[in-house]
Amino acid sequence: MRTFLRIIFIILTFCFGIAAIKVEFGRQELGLFDEFKQIPFVILCILTILLAIVDYKSFRTRKTFLNFLPTFLAVLFLGVTSYKKIIRNNINNERTVLKVINQAGANNVLEFDFKKSNNYVLTEVNLLGQDVYYGKYKRNSDTIYLLTNSYDGEIKTMPKFGIISHDTLFWYMFDTMLIETQD
Repeated sequence: MRTFLRIIFIILTFCFGIAAIKVEFGRQELGLFDEFKQIPFVILCILTILLAIVDYKSFRTRKTFLNFLPTFLAVLFLGVTSYKKIIRNNINNERTVLKVINQAGANNVLEFDFKKSNNYVLTEVNLLGQDVYYGKYKRNSDTIYLLTNSYDGEIKTMPKFGIISHDTLFWYMFDTMLIETQD
């Protein structure tokens, strides 16, 4: 019975660990039901504790550290997802140096929040909330280059660079956006 229970815990740990990693490394959907996306992480925490208890009981009888391998795997899943949560939280809490929003009547409803550490947060507003994407940028005086992004939303092509002029950001072959705050 213990072997069967251990196998069930290992399979559930794999499933919920992969689900938690997919949630953390995918786009962040904020809206009405965004708290439900934390369910795989919470279940993974509970499974890790249960697996540690079962592995410890197995270790007491067999005296091999290989019994803790599933627990170490669960802790690895927790570590990777926690690391991504911490990185995202640090980016969100950084000081904003430039924030641009769409002009009224624009095709796309986007908001770029350029942070001090050359990271940016792209927010796309939709009917039930918003999707949040992260990327890196480089700024040379009045030109902004988008180096990387995790965008996989509605827009087919994202801009590669834009030029700042007074209170406007002119993206190359993309919407013109207004500067809301500039540091």
